[in-house]
Amino acid sequence: MAVTARRRPGLYQAACMLTDQVGDAVYIRAQANGAYKVAKCDPTTPAKMPAWGVIIQKVGFTSCVVQTEGEVRNIYTGLTPNKPYSVATNGRPIYPPQLTSGGMHQNLGVAIDVGVLYIRPADPVRLTAG
Repeated sequence: MAVTARRRPGLYQAACMLTDQVGDAVYIRAQANGAYKVAKCDPTTPAKMPAWGVIIQKVGFTSCVVQTEGEVRNIYTGLTPNKPYSVATNGRPIYPPQLTSGGMHQNLGVAIDVGVLYIRPADPVRLTAG
């Protein structure tokens, strides 16, 4: 069954990069004609943050469905329940967080099961040296 972006709140059809994959946290890189253009997050590069949501389906090479809140099921495996996940340098959720001086830290959500991540991106925090 295909995901229909307009039927559930928190799902958006977007234009993505060819290299973006299902499970990647993405930021909004542009908006044109009411459509979002997204790309994979990288917390070491503040211009590629904050995370807006997670790609849950690739509809084509450069088209995807992004979920911005709620339960993300059957995309991630091996999560640790009741632990907070943040955006890793590869754009995927990670626990414990990777902290890079000069980069950014952003909580993405909380694992509620080994294969379910409840996403609700928080405001990012800029990390400083020292």
